[in-house]
Amino acid sequence: MDRRNTPSISPFLAALVILGWLAACATDEQGAMSTQASQSADGVETRGLQGAPPQAAQLPTWPQRFEVRGPETAAFGFAVTQPGPIVVDVQWQGPPLRVALEGPNPRAQPGVAGRVVFESQVTPQHLQQGASLWSVSIALQNPGPAPAVGQISVQYPQVNEAVARRAAEARRHSVTQQQLDQMHAQTEARLKQAIASRKAQFAQDLERRDRAERDKIQPMLSQLRAARQPLVRSRGVEGGEGAASAPSTSGEEISTRGAESLGTSQAAGRIAAIVREQSKLSVVSAPAYQGPPHISSLSETSGGPKKVLLIRGMGFSDVQGQVYFTVPPDRALAANIAAWTAEEIIVELPDVTGVLGYPADIYVARGQDLSNRVAFNFIPRQQLRNIDFSTPDHRWGGSLLTSSGLSLFGSVVHSRNPIPFGEFFGDKSNDELFLRTQLRNGWTVTGADVFPGVGGGSYVAEVGTGPNPYLNVRWWINPFVPLISYRFAIHITGPEGVPDGVVVR
Repeated sequence: MDRRNTPSISPFLAALVILGWLAACATDEQGAMSTQASQSADGVETRGLQGAPPQAAQLPTWPQRFEVRGPETAAFGFAVTQPGPIVVDVQWQGPPLRVALEGPNPRAQPGVAGRVVFESQVTPQHLQQGASLWSVSIALQNPGPAPAVGQISVQYPQVNEAVARRAAEARRHSVTQQQLDQMHAQTEARLKQAIASRKAQFAQDLERRDRAERDKIQPMLSQLRAARQPLVRSRGVEGGEGAASAPSTSGEEISTRGAESLGTSQAAGRIAAIVREQSKLSVVSAPAYQGPPHISSLSETSGGPKKVLLIRGMGFSDVQGQVYFTVPPDRALAANIAAWTAEEIIVELPDVTGVLGYPADIYVARGQDLSNRVAFNFIPRQQLRNIDFSTPDHRWGGSLLTSSGLSLFGSVVHSRNPIPFGEFFGDKSNDELFLRTQLRNGWTVTGADVFPGVGGGSYVAEVGTGPNPYLNVRWWINPFVPLISYRFAIHITGPEGVPDGVVVR
């Protein structure tokens, strides 16, 4: 069964997400306990970094510590409910950061090291909706493995907590279903484009290999034509300069040179006698092979579909017959004939799919006569597939602030739990997919991509090798947004037309 044809997400994404929120909205204790249980009950050790649950149920207190590595972002939110100055102070150790202040008066400072200070002023105009919401995002200027570790402090006028909480909840609920659908459509488009691009490149590589095989045919044909030309060297004046300069070792030429020492008439008589004697002789050659066709060698002993082979042997006949290639369980497919002589045949192997590598046989048919069988190691052509859906074999990340994950038609969604003041905090964690799953029939992992969707970001933290399609996704959610989503694609290759155990069962 091919599981690649899954429906796209419906316009009811927001409603489904809300149901996911309600299902995940247990008490604080239950949320923490379920996260711990998911990490230990199944006995599988987690391989990724897990985000510690941040403080909640109150407005942020300062300073707050942060650590960022790779492409991930640390984000912090705060509210201002009365006019006055804002001072944001970010200090750290490690690589240069890109720090941005987002709000009514946005600021950004890319590529700096050590410290960034932003100063701004909140005016009455900024407070017409009751509160002014701000956030600070921190990320590495050039994503890499070395982390940046530091702290952020924010100073602002005293906050009315009730007004701030209402503003944050209003911001979270302001994201409409239409906006969610549009964002998902954009993520889906990026996923499909990336998969199509990878498949096109894979197809081009296969075509280059097939073309390289076809390019072998012409040199082989030239070799056959040269072998069929009579090897005759002219002697005497007809041979031109080349023949005159080439040393002769034939007996009759030696005899002729000996005759030149005699008189003219004697030499002529001697030559005439030699010619008469030679006319009586018949050319003695090996008797023609009269048995069934026989293969003595193959130009190569392993390969896949459309491989070009030169078959040497005897008794093939100048009348073209057929070359057969065995396929399990009990089939024999005709190869494509490019050239045929009595002793050499050029063939292109048939396009065999749906089988694993196996020891094949090649033999020649001349009418009712069959040749001996010669072993050939068949290597199947490779095919590219993509795993872009989750199975029950996963461990979702999450914390007090965010749900443990929900898979919606290929998208992975983490939504905010309705914790008081939870909207002011960013959050991050890891999702792990296909912890125990193993691909079958020689299929292996070649890479993975993650495509961030709504509300934050995500990237590949780790991907499995060989037959294990394990994927570890690091994700984060920004302040004041209702959810984080992403799509993923795990790229696998294996024998064309053969089940892999996940995409095609």
